Amino acid sequence: MATQSSASFEKSGLKRANALFALSQKPEAATERAWDLYTANRQGAGRFPGMKIQETDKKTRSNKEEEGEASDEDEDEASDEDEDEASDEDDMPLWGEDDDIYVLRKIRSTMTNIEKEMGLKDDILQQSFRMLSCDALFEEHDQVRIFTCLRQLCDSCPWQPRTVSTLTRVYSPTKPTYMDVHFTYHCRSRYYEIEWSYKLGFKIYTRPAVGDYHPDLKTFERGSFEGAHSSNGWRPIAYGFYDSTGEYGRNWKRIEQANFKLGQEDVLDIHEALWGTLEDLPDDADESQKEKRRRELVNSVRILLAAVGIDYKIACKDDERDNSGRVWMLEGLSDRWFARGVRGACGFQLKDDPEAEAHGHQEKAEMWRGDDEDEDEDDEDYDSDDL
Repeated sequence: MATQSSASFEKSGLKRANALFALSQKPEAATERAWDLYTANRQGAGRFPGMKIQETDKKTRSNKEEEGEASDEDEDEASDEDEDEASDEDDMPLWGEDDDIYVLRKIRSTMTNIEKEMGLKDDILQQSFRMLSCDALFEEHDQVRIFTCLRQLCDSCPWQPRTVSTLTRVYSPTKPTYMDVHFTYHCRSRYYEIEWSYKLGFKIYTRPAVGDYHPDLKTFERGSFEGAHSSNGWRPIAYGFYDSTGEYGRNWKRIEQANFKLGQEDVLDIHEALWGTLEDLPDDADESQKEKRRRELVNSVRILLAAVGIDYKIACKDDERDNSGRVWMLEGLSDRWFARGVRGACGFQLKDDPEAEAHGHQEKAEMWRGDDEDEDEDDEDYDSDDL
């Protein structure tokens, strides 16, 4: 009895996946079983609560379009910053909608932006993610006490995340591989203090399965920051929090404890999971080739951030600047150490990075000494729970 060749198995498995999903024009060959498991996993993820949020959002938008409601998205913006601000407001949930809707919309819009920047075909990134879970609580602007370190953030965004936990799966468009990204975030202003903390990590699945949707999130949401996302195949990206150091009330200081833990091997693994093995640059590569490589690696990391709604624009040239976005605070002070960490993990730094790093160390030292010039706050400000 004749048997099918392995080549025909590969073709049939890949053909089915390609018919169902937006894949790369040149996906990597793999066994039929691998592509079938990938397909089953991707379809199964659609039944999770996070995807129900997505369907709810689609229905809401569809109803508004049928009612002929005007959209602010059609208005021209005067600058890139104005466009970012309008985008944030467009992403915000309306009265009565779940706060989880905002996270979903932010993931979608950020994926869309990166998709355009990378020149990818439409929807290849927008369709690549599945929100497995999201538990979000936001506060409206008038409920947020505006501290000096949060002033720019609060003034530019009408809503602020208080406590958010998001788990998103990103499916590779080139191979039967996928990654999970987990993000827990808390930021809340008190009368004299600010509660702020987050943990961010990821896991690569190189062998598809159908029952791997339920990681033990409590392992990452509780316990130490330094040890978070470091077991069962998980890898940490970064964490940050304010350490009270025993000081409370008027004596509280903005002492930032943080660490960027993503390494060069991690970035190469992320790129390989998404796009395949990275080819070495030729010895005689010119500056444009080097810049293209930098963006390729940086954008691979940004896709993981986008998977949980973080839109962080990271400079790849000396005449560009880092933009951490208007919603999530990944750095507790003014120093953009997160962006420098991404560049370092991607194997390069900018001309001003060493000076910026030195300034960041100085800023932290001043906070430890209590040299914050803006620590006096308006006594009329208050937290809603203090009433």
